[in-house]
Amino acid sequence: MRDGYDADIGRERFPSALVVESSVGQARLVCDLMRGLGFAHVWAGTDSATAFADLHQLTPDLLVLAVDVEPLDGFALAQTVRSAAQAGLRDLPILFLTPNATEGQVAQVRAIARSILMLKPPSRDSLRSHIALLMRAGRPATAGAGARPRP
Repeated sequence: MRDGYDADIGRERFPSALVVESSVGQARLVCDLMRGLGFAHVWAGTDSATAFADLHQLTPDLLVLAVDVEPLDGFALAQTVRSAAQAGLRDLPILFLTPNATEGQVAQVRAIARSILMLKPPSRDSLRSHIALLMRAGRPATAGAGARPRP
């Protein structure tokens, strides 16, 4: 660890993240893992209705977004974020979480700039490596065996 952040995350460091997860237990797990990776501020939300407002108010450096949030699913929320007037939101890196990656989900993530897809529940190591890939790539990506589509 250097500067309080996990050295394997990449050159850029994330001081803050907003985790939007439909399950309170999953949100708590992801937030705890993020803090363990050295994120200084981690906020949790459980629905997409308030997430967009939270993004404007909190201005996090990373959005961790479950595909299955409601009332807007994660992809619809991501499209709203990408079309935001605020430049910082339009370029916000997005880590999508899903219980099983379908071909359709993989295609949707590839179409969204600065995004990556990973299976949940995440482990500390998988979360760290997906964030590192997201930051190194700086482009749409899917990574690792966990992001392969399932039939």
